[in-house]
Amino acid sequence: MSLATAVGTAIGSTSDTPRTTGSSLSHIFKQAQSIFHQLETISYSTSSNKYQALLQEALDYFSQCSSVIHQSRLFSPNEELNDIKTSELPYLCVEAYLGLMTVNKVSPASERMSLLLSAKNHHHQFLQLVEQYNFLRNEDKEYLKAEIQSVSSPGRMPSFQSRTSKIQRYKYTKSIQSKVLELHDQLEAFRSQRKMGQSQKNTADSSLDDLDEEELERDWSLNLVQSLVLKSIEELISIENEMPMLKKMMEMNQKESGSAEGDSQPHEDGGRERTRNIETYQERLDGPPSLWFNGGVQGPLLSKQGKPLRPFVLLDSHARRQELQQNVFRPSHNLPTMTIDEYLQAEKEMGNITEGGGKPAEPKEDPDDQDEGAIDAATYKARQWDAFKDDNPRGSGNRMNKG
Repeated sequence: MSLATAVGTAIGSTSDTPRTTGSSLSHIFKQAQSIFHQLETISYSTSSNKYQALLQEALDYFSQCSSVIHQSRLFSPNEELNDIKTSELPYLCVEAYLGLMTVNKVSPASERMSLLLSAKNHHHQFLQLVEQYNFLRNEDKEYLKAEIQSVSSPGRMPSFQSRTSKIQRYKYTKSIQSKVLELHDQLEAFRSQRKMGQSQKNTADSSLDDLDEEELERDWSLNLVQSLVLKSIEELISIENEMPMLKKMMEMNQKESGSAEGDSQPHEDGGRERTRNIETYQERLDGPPSLWFNGGVQGPLLSKQGKPLRPFVLLDSHARRQELQQNVFRPSHNLPTMTIDEYLQAEKEMGNITEGGGKPAEPKEDPDDQDEGAIDAATYKARQWDAFKDDNPRGSGNRMNKG
């Protein structure tokens, strides 16, 4: 079961009525939560008409919930978390749901910035609300602050972007989501067991006897709010990363539209008219092929309006013309510009070739034929070497302990 399924079914089964708000808030919230669960599990694309219709319906429901909560002042800054009823804890997440769903709306590029600002405002309201009840940890505040600063200054890499901290935060988020699912399963099993009656209890569910439904539901609601706090922080960081790119894209579109408007207006430059008529404008610079023959090549190069009448090549000088003529019959590959000796000499002058590396080996001197002692010493040395080779044949010292 997914987290969205747990949220939708548990909220739908809540039967308590919130204080000072009547049953309308509970009914509207259940409807909005049901659609939110449907959007999380739907197989349609987020840009499809059906998805957008359900999304707008859920946004309308959550907006009504937000309006009722603000009008009735359901949450007061003077109260503590223990003062909030268990049935009212899920209403803390209304602004988070609005922020999560607003960014999924399909809109023109010109309206995308307003959607991001609206979603950002919803997430800020949600985090400010839960902060007064100590849901926002110091680690979350520092993480959000460091990530936003890294967006404003891309060259700055905060310590929170290290691989270890990312892994720890991911594991913590997964643990909260798993706990939400686990508490939901226990809550559903407890409620189904209560409906079955004491006589039909399953012995496997005897561990649920000591649980209190209200405490179980409150624990589930608190972990649900905590999971949405983590998700809201990630959404805020994503919005902060998207907004600069969207601003640059809007600036580029404005420049392109401004240049297009400037090109469409006629103006004079040295007596040459540059008006672009969409019907008659062509990208080709040469005139029609009929002008290339029947003496057309000998005609004028440009018309009175400055439009080229025949093909032409711009040459800056006579030397450039000769260079082009000489390169007509050259091979397709590049020809060498120096010999191998010249190349080695140039490399040697640049210090890329090293010579030497030590004293040269001294030539081996043969013993004097008149020096019998030296001859005998050389003979004994050769005999010792032959005896050593006989006692130690090649490969005998590398047997790898194989006998």
